[in-house]
Amino acid sequence: MTSGRFCFECVPKACDLRCCTTGHPLVLSPFEIHRISRFTGISYDILDDDYFEESYDPGNGFPLVTINRENVCPFLKNNACSIYSVRPLVCRLFPLGKLFHNGFKYVLLSKNACAGFDAPTSQTVTGYRKKQETSLYDRMWEVWVEFINQAETIGMTDKSLFRSAFAMMIYNTDLPPAGLSPHKVSRMSSEDIFRLRLKAAIEALPKLNAIFVKS
Repeated sequence: MTSGRFCFECVPKACDLRCCTTGHPLVLSPFEIHRISRFTGISYDILDDDYFEESYDPGNGFPLVTINRENVCPFLKNNACSIYSVRPLVCRLFPLGKLFHNGFKYVLLSKNACAGFDAPTSQTVTGYRKKQETSLYDRMWEVWVEFINQAETIGMTDKSLFRSAFAMMIYNTDLPPAGLSPHKVSRMSSEDIFRLRLKAAIEALPKLNAIFVKS
């Protein structure tokens, strides 16, 4: 589904917050984490302890950071999203999902009890994405998937210490990428910081592998 039409419209007055209180954990990219940290002023260490969960992809061992919605999204405050302007791509796209299979494709998620599906408003995928301001996030997710593919090609050890070190390099927004000073980083865009962080991590991956394979 790339250009088809679908009926959906957010209806705040009738919203039961279903998408903020149920569903699978939301996978985040370092770009989204940095935007959240910069917007809220909350350090990564605190976000990691109180808002995020760390896990590993069972297929390739890649470290993942997610927001768990099993009970309620931790960013839901007073029945409203407290990070709405920097909300992750997966939240912006709802009720669409973005899949990667020989390129990115958009799919309409199974209809649930969300009142938005009852709206008569018909819109295109392209129009909805523009309305939700997804273009920057779309680009950054393409960079992120390319990085994951590169890391998988190089290979990663299954040692827990390696995973922790590698996760810190790519996710910990409290640490400036590529040895840059905090002052310089504060003047850079989230996009540039994201790209530099991934570049430094992919260059360091072979060295990290060598260190931890021997340990």
